[in-house]
Amino acid sequence: MTKLRAVIIDDEPLARLNISDALGAFPEISVVGEFSNGDIPSETLAILMPDILFLDIEMPTVNGIELASRILATHQHTAIIFVTAYDKYAVQAFDLHAIDYLLKPFDSPRFAQAVERAKTNLSLISPYLAAEQLKQLTHSPYITRLIIKTTGSVRVIAVDDIRWLRSSGNYVEVHHREGMHLHRTTLAFIEKHIDNSIFCKVHRTAIVRLGEIKEIKVSDHNKYSIVLHSGDNVPLSKVYREKLMLKLTGISMV
Repeated sequence: MTKLRAVIIDDEPLARLNISDALGAFPEISVVGEFSNGDIPSETLAILMPDILFLDIEMPTVNGIELASRILATHQHTAIIFVTAYDKYAVQAFDLHAIDYLLKPFDSPRFAQAVERAKTNLSLISPYLAAEQLKQLTHSPYITRLIIKTTGSVRVIAVDDIRWLRSSGNYVEVHHREGMHLHRTTLAFIEKHIDNSIFCKVHRTAIVRLGEIKEIKVSDHNKYSIVLHSGDNVPLSKVYREKLMLKLTGISMV
């Protein structure tokens, strides 16, 4: 059985030792890296590929919240457990969909609870990731679904059900047939991995499915916008207008 990979980042040596010792009760987890601050090259994290990250918050050079945000931008399925002496960052931590927030000093039952939460979260995600990766390697260069972590669950949204996407800070709004979900990724990443014969970027913050376009409107101030069959209005910038019109020549407008 493949072990889960854990990385510990804390500027206090004793804190790192306490976490490492506590993980001794979990033979299914292997500590693959320990660091004394958050100034870690992204290449190092890519090599270590942590499943679980134990992360302090107040550290030299890079704040733990900032580091977590940076890591999740490229490793969105990493289970992050904050371990800190301060409770004032809890809201920010859970905004990042942290698995848990441990206050130092923690006891063994509380630590075990956090680890079990991480394991449960990863067990929900792993089958979908494995299936999707295999399908993409053997069949298509494009993703066929998005796997979105929400509080207490994992949502699987088929790309076929996506109407449009909008960048929103550190997230992307995924507008689909059943509503809208926030996905912690970048619009650039999604654009790179979806079929651009079906989708088109129409604004620096928006991508639409071509078949969802109902009409293109022009305001009195020569501002363009797209009306979708869902009724949503999406801005159309001049930079992307010509590209969109070329793509629409092969689309039957309803």
